[in-house]
Amino acid sequence: MTLRSSCCLHSKDDTAAALGVFARILAIEGLEPQMRKRTLYTMAQLHTVEEQYDQALARIDEWFDLEPKPAPSALIFHAQIFYQHGQFEAMVSPIEEALAIADERGLEAKEEWYSLLSFAYFQKEDFAMIRDINKILLAGWPKKRYWLYLANAYRELGDDDSLVGAYQLAYQQGMLESEAGLVTMAQLYLQSEVPIKAAKLIEAEMESGHIDKTAKNYRLLSEERRRAIETS
Repeated sequence: MTLRSSCCLHSKDDTAAALGVFARILAIEGLEPQMRKRTLYTMAQLHTVEEQYDQALARIDEWFDLEPKPAPSALIFHAQIFYQHGQFEAMVSPIEEALAIADERGLEAKEEWYSLLSFAYFQKEDFAMIRDINKILLAGWPKKRYWLYLANAYRELGDDDSLVGAYQLAYQQGMLESEAGLVTMAQLYLQSEVPIKAAKLIEAEMESGHIDKTAKNYRLLSEERRRAIETS
């Protein structure tokens, strides 16, 4: 069976049969190097589809042995196999290599790459790297979740001033909309000894309807006002 016919098998979701064909292709003596590389890469993809991650990693490793200048996308694919296989810490090296190669070749790094890297460092509990990566993400792709990840990194690092600053910037950009997030910000103002800001925030967001007028929130507002009077 030819390579072309095996592609047809794959199009019919007959991945097991396609993998068998590709394995026979690899066994051909004197197989042209480019054909071997294409076959190995396709097999890695098919094994991944079939959730056969050990086999996928074995094939992509063979592919890397034959490819001296891999594209960043191939390294990201390698990291994605590690992700699917639950080997989260192993994702770091190929993603960082992909970013370095992209920078060297003047290629644009993708949001997904940094997001995957942030996740990998979260598994390692390396909050300094999570902080730095999410700063990059916010610079290129400002989204609420990256503000929250950044704020959590500051919290874990004990950097209270930067934590408050992260919440302030998220609030100013309209990314802090939930009552829980707004109340947390008010509490951070209290902890930072700026109760007047906390009181103004609670009052404004109660008026706008973003914070419910509950007894608990009124108690918080009362505490903020009391502390503001004491520090004035």
